Amino acid sequence: CYLAGALGACAGAVLTGFCLNSFAYGGSWAWGLSFGQFAALLALLCALMAAAAPLLLHEPSNPFAPPRCVAVLCGMPPVEGRKHVPSAAEVSLKAYGIAAWRLLCSRACLYVVLYQLLSGVIGGIGSPARALVKARWTHVQPVHDQLASALGSIVFALGLHVVRTRFMHLSWRRVIALTTVGLLCTDAVVQVLVIYGIARTPWLYIGEVLVLEIPMAMNFMASAFILVEMATPGLEGITYGVLSTASNLAGPIARALSNQVFGGWTPSLSDPANFISDADDFRTLVFYSYALGYACSLLALATLPLLPAQREETRWRLANWPSSGRNGAAALTLLLGGLTYALIGDFATISTRFACTRFAGGHGCARVEV
Repeated sequence: CYLAGALGACAGAVLTGFCLNSFAYGGSWAWGLSFGQFAALLALLCALMAAAAPLLLHEPSNPFAPPRCVAVLCGMPPVEGRKHVPSAAEVSLKAYGIAAWRLLCSRACLYVVLYQLLSGVIGGIGSPARALVKARWTHVQPVHDQLASALGSIVFALGLHVVRTRFMHLSWRRVIALTTVGLLCTDAVVQVLVIYGIARTPWLYIGEVLVLEIPMAMNFMASAFILVEMATPGLEGITYGVLSTASNLAGPIARALSNQVFGGWTPSLSDPANFISDADDFRTLVFYSYALGYACSLLALATLPLLPAQREETRWRLANWPSSGRNGAAALTLLLGGLTYALIGDFATISTRFACTRFAGGHGCARVEV
């Protein structure tokens, strides 16, 4: 399914590149869709997907599922000789809620939630100058950027195949650590060349995208394997939903923290005029912002001990580590607190009233004298 997702991302990148390469989006074409037209096109595709899902997706019960596994987690009385996973009609919404809470109460689950949040938040802090470095200093147009993303998706899919066939036995911690360091070193070389004006060509960025896709695929698959191994038979959806929620929350929180960390730097890293002037002092400031982002990514590796090393350790943790209500309360607090912080940060950033606040990355709002 990840291979299909990568190919779908390739198609989406091609569509975006050709539809949004007009002057309004930094491209060089006189033709292009407006934002509303492009959003309507995407809404139509989503509607078609929703209509096709009931016709193309089938979920037959698994006659070989182990008995009791769902019954125990969902609080159902076990039936001797049960040969199938209970259907939705047999398991109520309340029972699934109880199963989700029992999953959160597991210390093994809490550790993975902690890793997904902490590593994503710490490692996701990065320079807000990236978009303008690409647009102003290397003159990457949307069509170039999206075509590179499309090619990158194909290479990413090949990387997933390589990992699945040759690297399944490696330690997940080691794979994540080595690929992270490799990605940072490669990116640092490219960024230094661009920042100090040694090489400023859009093909440098496009080449970097393609080079980085293989280690990115290895890093992604190592994280995905953990979610798969944590899933309890019959409750795969709940398990994947809880753990992937923690992973997806990290991105918005990291963006909000990045705005707060770099919002007070002067000259501003988000002002296009500073990139047009291209002063030596500003180049150094941009380099320092990248260096801080790289340091945060390396610091995030300190959370790797929270992860199991391989599937055997994952199963051992699930079987032997205790569960308690405090673990569930801690996991739920982290998820709800992270969601609240991310929403406040996003709304403050897009609000014309609060975008100037330091919390949203601004320089402070001017007081209006009455």
